[in-house]
Amino acid sequence: MARRTAPGQNRSVPTLLTGGPIHTMDPARPTTEAVLIDGDRIAAVGEAAALRAILPPGTITHDLAGAALLPGFIDAHNHLSVAALHPRWRDVAAVGDADALLAAVRGQAADEPEAEWIRVCNWNEGPHGVQVPRADLAALGLDRPIVVAHYSLHQAVVCSRALDALGITDSSPDPPGGQIARDARGRPTGLLMEQAWSQAHALSLAAYAAPDRWAELIAARARLLHTEGITAVHDAACSPAAEAVYRALAANGALPIGVVVMPHSPALLSNDVGARLDGPPPGEGDEQVRVGAAKLFADGGIAIAIDVSLQGQPIRYGMTMADLAERAVAAADRGFAIAVHASGNVGV
Repeated sequence: MARRTAPGQNRSVPTLLTGGPIHTMDPARPTTEAVLIDGDRIAAVGEAAALRAILPPGTITHDLAGAALLPGFIDAHNHLSVAALHPRWRDVAAVGDADALLAAVRGQAADEPEAEWIRVCNWNEGPHGVQVPRADLAALGLDRPIVVAHYSLHQAVVCSRALDALGITDSSPDPPGGQIARDARGRPTGLLMEQAWSQAHALSLAAYAAPDRWAELIAARARLLHTEGITAVHDAACSPAAEAVYRALAANGALPIGVVVMPHSPALLSNDVGARLDGPPPGEGDEQVRVGAAKLFADGGIAIAIDVSLQGQPIRYGMTMADLAERAVAAADRGFAIAVHASGNVGV
């Protein structure tokens, strides 16, 4: 139960917190009267009078004035390294029609003229949301690939330039664990699902994720999490590049929260962790940055794999990742714990 302290804040002044209910999360003693913080550690909890008798010299007392004190929350499934970049993209979550979405894409292009890819985020297609045909994006006449990323990070719509950059043609097969949506004539519509959009994600992310700027945005996002009581996260699909940024922040004393990195492929939703298996194994690190389980996928997040019967009618939908067993065994053989995304009953 370490207290996270902002960089530059004096950690050396002992502090006694009292004057409100203090929740310990210990079933044998769910609340207590006071807690003593010394440095960046909880030194003691108990009755206020008992703690006052052992206060280190120079201790200051903070009166909670009836407010409740709880241990910091740990968000065990967070995509901090990607969410940190959202301020650089136009957020289209609240966009209600195609014209407004296209205007957001134009605005993003103007805001980031040097970016090789134009990306907007948090697109939501239904039930009353916006559909984004590839032709509408092409009609904007922009000279760069466009990605309209779904809020789930499991699909996106891209423009014709993006399809060309990705090498996707009318005859391209669906990649394993992914789907290229097609019209009645078999031509790609621009909608890429699951692993079919992994490369588009990686390329469009690289346009914005310069390490120095990325570090600033991660730290800013982490401070925002503080306002919600979150003091540690598990980054639940952490690329090698993001892991390097976390380590650099921690080394400079600039990472405001603890991060458990869950190693993942540079390509989102891919089970090929690759060379990362040669890196630090789970458990290595400290309370600022620690390695967790490798993140793999059993099925999709939009195309969840289900096989059920509803009122006697079979319903089969979604896709599974055929390489899961192979990749899981390879990771386990290298000493990695494994966390598996599994949404549908087939995936589970």
